[in-house]
Amino acid sequence: MHIIILGHMDAVLLCEILYMKKLLVLFSVLSLILFVDYIVIAVIGCFANVCGAKEGFYCGMFCYIALAVVTTSIFLSLYFWSHNKVKLQG
Repeated sequence: MHIIILGHMDAVLLCEILYMKKLLVLFSVLSLILFVDYIVIAVIGCFANVCGAKEGFYCGMFCYIALAVVTTSIFLSLYFWSHNKVKLQG
């Protein structure tokens, strides 16, 4: 059995590495969520086009739908990430 004793600087470096890994995972997940949102919005746009939507739909309602989808997914992912972070610490 090996016992590893970390000095102060080693512990700080280890904490920084773990923090960077968490940020990398967070940004990777957010990127994936935004890509999925892009696909969902494209499918909604194609479906609206097939149903005969005109220019007014894309300049108005479609923009609001896209903003709602992206904003909701970002806030939900940040909420779940912060909820899990608090859960792991406490």
